[in-house]
Amino acid sequence: GEWAQQFVARVSAEGGKVQMSDLGDYQPICSRALGAKAFGHEVYSLGDPDNGGGTLIEGLRLLEALGVKDPVADGESLYWFTQVVLQSASSRNVSRDTRVGDAQIQRTADAMRAKGGAVLPSELKQGGHSDYVVAADGKGMMVAMCHTINSMMWGGTGINVGGISIPDSAGFQQSLLATLKLGDYMPGVTNPNIVLKNDKPVL
Repeated sequence: GEWAQQFVARVSAEGGKVQMSDLGDYQPICSRALGAKAFGHEVYSLGDPDNGGGTLIEGLRLLEALGVKDPVADGESLYWFTQVVLQSASSRNVSRDTRVGDAQIQRTADAMRAKGGAVLPSELKQGGHSDYVVAADGKGMMVAMCHTINSMMWGGTGINVGGISIPDSAGFQQSLLATLKLGDYMPGVTNPNIVLKNDKPVL
């Protein structure tokens, strides 16, 4: 439509490479949510190809398996909290479902205990993204929202087409883009979640 034509014209004027067929051929992905229990709650997050939810859920399950308490009140818990962050943010070739499953969580927690910290692979990748904003009204109705263009810096990057912010993701995600085949979807690391307790939403 008209907006797509504006988009192609604007991106082309900025030196980008996009065609109307890129928009026409795009297919959204509807995938099964990833979910697991942690600390007496059921946590659900985005399905494939996004991986942020898997990172969060794995981290929560590892914290529970390792018996980590409040990291603000206890130095040892603070140490293990940082080790779990390092572990769950690491790059690995394990499917998301396996990664958050009971057997894998127990194996990883046992290996971390034996080593005294994060185990390989445990590489914290550089990068930055906008955060999700969670707001609740006075009646307890909860809404999770995200306002982002997934850019390096607000106001200095990205373009705006007809009131829609377009990110400069390729400007700072070159290492991730290099791992994809032509036409692949870029996996996301953001993790909007729904948390239930006794089958009722609490967050």
